[in-house]
Amino acid sequence: MGNPGCPEPDFYHRYIEVPISYDYPEWGEFELYYELCSDYQEGKPTLMVPTDGQRTFSQVDWVDKYKKIFHTSLNVVTYEYRGMYCSDIPGFQKKKKDWVRIYESLNSDNVIEDIENIRKDLLGDKKINILGGSGTAMMGLKYLSKYHQNVDRAYLMSFFKDAQGSSESGVKFFNEFLEKNNLKKAYAEITQKKEVKIE
Repeated sequence: MGNPGCPEPDFYHRYIEVPISYDYPEWGEFELYYELCSDYQEGKPTLMVPTDGQRTFSQVDWVDKYKKIFHTSLNVVTYEYRGMYCSDIPGFQKKKKDWVRIYESLNSDNVIEDIENIRKDLLGDKKINILGGSGTAMMGLKYLSKYHQNVDRAYLMSFFKDAQGSSESGVKFFNEFLEKNNLKKAYAEITQKKEVKIE
């Protein structure tokens, strides 16, 4: 796996300029790589498969693999996580280990903005679909919490061996939390209020 090299830009292999940190634009920009499936068709619904910081190998040539793995006829797009091979941040590896700067450059808040910039670059004002599992499902949830108006559908799942068991455990824990803290009634009331924003 590792690094297969960075493709030259073309219709399917794209690079966009994004800030090293959206909170610190004065730090400059770098080129973020994203990739379209080989049968991409304009106007067809598009599915984003996010990546997360756990990824240790390049995403180059993975977009068609994702399309096959998930048996989808939708357009598929993915990207190289910031700081990785084809989304390298120039000079980043050579800098003194400034852990605050590293965190501020690589954290998931930046990646949510990267996803939004890819959506706008590729689709303009059109909506995107999101598919993720485990850590990438968390990226999808985080994107949804900020940009839900730009998502048509989201398919988020656990990749644990016992996905049903982990989901049921989460629901049980949440219900116990509400009960222990006398929040069941308040939670029920809040979820019924139409004026409560989805976030």
